[in-house]
Amino acid sequence: MLTDKSGKSLYVFAKDTPGTSACVGECLTKWPALPGPVIADPGVTANLITTITRPDGTTQAAYAGKPLYYFAADSAPGDTRGQGLMGAWHLIAPDGQPVP
Repeated sequence: MLTDKSGKSLYVFAKDTPGTSACVGECLTKWPALPGPVIADPGVTANLITTITRPDGTTQAAYAGKPLYYFAADSAPGDTRGQGLMGAWHLIAPDGQPVP
């Protein structure tokens, strides 16, 4: 699964469309966006990393076109408490696919 540089898990939202975030307002309290731009570490395909512009004008990192988020309840590196929540939030694999 993908993580940020400190090892915190990254998630994708099933309701997003490529290049567009559907998580706005209160959603961002529980699922903060990963600010962009970001740089690929080894094991990550650099050309899959992009940056999108959110509805509020801020930037967010995306991978394989999917906006990336943290889960607020993940407090330590390696936590994956958001995996599968509401059937819509999933960790993302290095191939760009959601982790089932």
